[in-house]
Amino acid sequence: MYIDGFYFAKTDRSYRGENLRSVFKEKKEIQNYNLFGTRDHYERCYKIIRANRGPEGILFAHNWDSYPPMMNSFADLVFPGEEFMHKIHRGARVYIDDTPLEKWQSNYNSRLYGLSMQFMGQWAKLGGNLLNKPVEREGLTRPAITMCLLHDVPISGEWYPPVENIWQLFGEQTGLADAEFTGYWQDGALVSTDPQVKISFYHLKKTGQYYVIVGNLGKEVKQVGLQLPAGFVWNDALSHKTFDTANKLELLPGGYRILAGNLLTDQGK
Repeated sequence: MYIDGFYFAKTDRSYRGENLRSVFKEKKEIQNYNLFGTRDHYERCYKIIRANRGPEGILFAHNWDSYPPMMNSFADLVFPGEEFMHKIHRGARVYIDDTPLEKWQSNYNSRLYGLSMQFMGQWAKLGGNLLNKPVEREGLTRPAITMCLLHDVPISGEWYPPVENIWQLFGEQTGLADAEFTGYWQDGALVSTDPQVKISFYHLKKTGQYYVIVGNLGKEVKQVGLQLPAGFVWNDALSHKTFDTANKLELLPGGYRILAGNLLTDQGK
């Protein structure tokens, strides 16, 4: 079940107890959500889904950057990100420049909420239909993808190859469902030689593999040195080109690179 608007607003008072004089305006829709009534509604939805679909049923809620308590209790998957429609006109970098890192680390963090996230990009409101605009598409989607990758936030593809390539990379065949994620802000994080370049990574315990996300939050091209775990062969996970850790990694403004690290075999040592 998909619900468009998983939030409550304005008041805990009953409808009769609300002073409506200030909100009775011509053509204005009155929104008066009661907290406990909203909770009851979503609890009923949850029970109906489970009764008819069992554990495979999903309550999918579009929440517009609003995180009421009942969302944590009853939703399985939430869909934030549309709130950027009000500032995307200032450019694609609003995902980096106008959004505190603390918000990316918390508001869009699946582990904090105990449910899955899927981020909704708003680049189409800046560049229109990007399906047939590969050059514009690459630049407009890059900052949002970078921030989602660095913060372990799944992103809606909207049929765009830059996102779908990452979907394919991070599919079930890589074993990421069982991987341990370490964000650049957490203990044990990797660091770069430039403070504007952040590094997060996935460590696949079963295979020992690494997937390292390197993101450039700056407005200029960066050449950075990395201190990656030793004993691995590293390559660009999307282009499959080998990366020599003795060299610097080039990053576009607001851009990202994904490095895959595989354990050296006896033959490769």
